[in-house]
Amino acid sequence: MVRIIRSVRGLARDRAGATIEEFAVISLVLISLVVFLIEGSFQLLTAAVLQYGLREATRFGITGQAYPPSMASSPPASREAAITQIIATSAMGLINPSYLSVTLTSYSGFTTVGVAGQGTAGAGGSGAVVQYQVSYRQPWLLSGAGYFPVTATGLSGITFSLSTVVQNEAFPSS
Repeated sequence: MVRIIRSVRGLARDRAGATIEEFAVISLVLISLVVFLIEGSFQLLTAAVLQYGLREATRFGITGQAYPPSMASSPPASREAAITQIIATSAMGLINPSYLSVTLTSYSGFTTVGVAGQGTAGAGGSGAVVQYQVSYRQPWLLSGAGYFPVTATGLSGITFSLSTVVQNEAFPSS
């Protein structure tokens, strides 16, 4: 028993390899912090890009055009499809269109926005008030059970939801 106590005391006083142990502990914390900052920055960038895309889509949507001139080479099937495509393409490749959902609801005035049974699906006509709702699920940069955001939240990514209401310009019916 005395021999075990002496060997434990001897190990406690021994400083050989202490630098490597300290580096291992500090490097794990440092690497975790860097990954956390990169992941957070990427998710914030996604939110900003979605807001920009929604702004550009509403700027186009209020004009009543079928599609913007930049899409003339391969025009979308509908005005609503053009609006969704504008949001996806304004993201500079950061948005995966398969995770993007855009819902357009047209109302007769601002007082009826959100009232059940008052809206109709679509981008609306001249002077209509349109509610744009965008939902996008951004997966984590890394995956796996050991990745902190996955273990902390239990989610496979973050879902962003944006909404805005605009009034269409007066434009000729087509």
